[in-house]
Amino acid sequence: MRVKMKIKKLFWLGLIFSSITQAQEDFSFFPLSQHYSSCQMRLLADQSIQISFSVNFKKNLFDLKNIDTHRFMKISPSELSLYLFFYHLDGSPDHHINLSGIQNISFNGMTEFHITPYVNNMYQVILKKNSEFLSEQYHVKLTLLPNTLKRLSVGIAIGAILKDSHQKKWHLIDHQGISFGASGQSCEPFYPKNPQAPVPLKIDPKFKLSSTLWKLKKVNLDKLREKTDSGTGLKAEFMNTTQNKFCVNYVSLGTVARKYRVSARNQNGLDITGQFFQLKEEKENQLIHYKMDFYHEGPTKNDFSLPNGHQQIHLKKNDENPITQMCWAPDITLFSSESTDQGNYSDVLHFVITPYLEE
Repeated sequence: MRVKMKIKKLFWLGLIFSSITQAQEDFSFFPLSQHYSSCQMRLLADQSIQISFSVNFKKNLFDLKNIDTHRFMKISPSELSLYLFFYHLDGSPDHHINLSGIQNISFNGMTEFHITPYVNNMYQVILKKNSEFLSEQYHVKLTLLPNTLKRLSVGIAIGAILKDSHQKKWHLIDHQGISFGASGQSCEPFYPKNPQAPVPLKIDPKFKLSSTLWKLKKVNLDKLREKTDSGTGLKAEFMNTTQNKFCVNYVSLGTVARKYRVSARNQNGLDITGQFFQLKEEKENQLIHYKMDFYHEGPTKNDFSLPNGHQQIHLKKNDENPITQMCWAPDITLFSSESTDQGNYSDVLHFVITPYLEE
């Protein structure tokens, strides 16, 4: 559709043309959308990210009528576009996204696109299909393959192409786009002209703790009392040292920048000081106090001790495998109590991992 226009007669297009002419820029920001809705960003089972939303363009945006002579200008509905903004963990723009990781793009079912590499802090997706503008509302979908994003936040804005009668193009970018919030279910305002990194998507790590039976070798009662009196306690020996690890499996995507804490409660409760767990004799009310130190198979900053309230841990990310495992080797130190005597002692520990909240 070609129209003739006198710039002063069409206020909003006059503003566009004036600003572009003065700045001599190829990109310009302009309110193209009426509103965005049905925004969703979610993690799929294969660890890819699926994004979808709907956008309503401003009414009659492409239907220019009764405009006087002088200059020909038009918006071409056959070249709609999408602008994508990606980020590093620290919130700085990511200029090196693998374009092959952007898949399954769809505008109302149209799937022929050209993706322009990083320019002006954004990636541009241009609709190739030559067709008339059929709707003022578009349903947009796209998929980001595993490991495409370094930070689980994406800014998106709709765009269009402005042409004059000489076929010179200007790229219009909606002045307010969207991001998806921590839940991935909201249409949060995003401003392409000042593209600050949005809040990242919060992923449930789905922690799975391995079940372990720690069997200890027999303890010499006199030696236990001697070590208790010295204040050091007696380090217990495991019957099977190759199967005593404490391991946690979790979805690592989105956890690397978050803090967690590990705590434990036990079946027999703590001693009167609250500093020790308690092993209880099967038949008699006899107790042995104990504490546990966990040594991480990796950075020492992930070592922790119990039962000292809770301990902060730093989860690691594995780009090769979305399901990551972290393991610790436990040390158990025993202390006798006034009731300690010969017998068979046991306890049950229940471990809990929760988000760490700064106080």
